[in-house]
Amino acid sequence: MKLKVTIDNSGAKKKMKRLFDNSSNLNQALFEIANLMDSSVEQNFVEEGRPVKWKALSNRRIGEKEKAGKLDAGILTFSGQLRGSIASNIQGNNVFVGTNKEYAKDHQEGNAKERIPKRPFLLFQKEDIEEYRDILLDHLLKGMPPT
Repeated sequence: MKLKVTIDNSGAKKKMKRLFDNSSNLNQALFEIANLMDSSVEQNFVEEGRPVKWKALSNRRIGEKEKAGKLDAGILTFSGQLRGSIASNIQGNNVFVGTNKEYAKDHQEGNAKERIPKRPFLLFQKEDIEEYRDILLDHLLKGMPPT
């Protein structure tokens, strides 16, 4: 007596090909992620820190902003150059977001010598990371035949 088992892997091969094809061009997914990263950083400026609020301005800095008529501007917004310089860039399969302003690091990490407190604006929230993951998964699984 013989038992013959035949495995039909044609469905798996189709799914693997679709997955490979989708992973070969991530441009649309990376573009969506870049836009969300930009929005997330902008929201950090709007909320003046997330999830932890930034340290309030010193009395000296409040006076400077008041004198310049910029008291209503946010904590890290005086001229708007830092906030306006935030940009994303796609290189290969990587998305970068940042600024070319040299003083940005002082605000992001703090600068004890200059008495600038740490006010991180280039960071993402847990829900942002989950959304980036979902975008990639949706892209990879797009057009995948049902199981």
